[in-house]
Amino acid sequence: MTDETKLPFNPELSCSVSKIQVDFASHTGTLMMADGNCCDMTGCINFFLSIDPNIKRIDTYAGHEPDTCYERDYRYRWRAITPEGAKGEWQRIGKGS
Repeated sequence: MTDETKLPFNPELSCSVSKIQVDFASHTGTLMMADGNCCDMTGCINFFLSIDPNIKRIDTYAGHEPDTCYERDYRYRWRAITPEGAKGEWQRIGKGS
């Protein structure tokens, strides 16, 4: 078990990070943050785009609980989706914006 008080803070993501994963086959990413953290949407999307320019979905977790999912449409617009399923407005972020 990781001591979350010692997790490194990432200024681009605006959170303390325990794990980052990218599946290049499905173009999906996972960000694991410390309990009680939330990330910056634009920073998170740009961070993952720098790893995989074709990323289309990013799932974030605070502690081990689902936090926010970011998904991209075919027009390179992004929106946030809460764990309860509420969907935000489409926004142009990163590539193609």
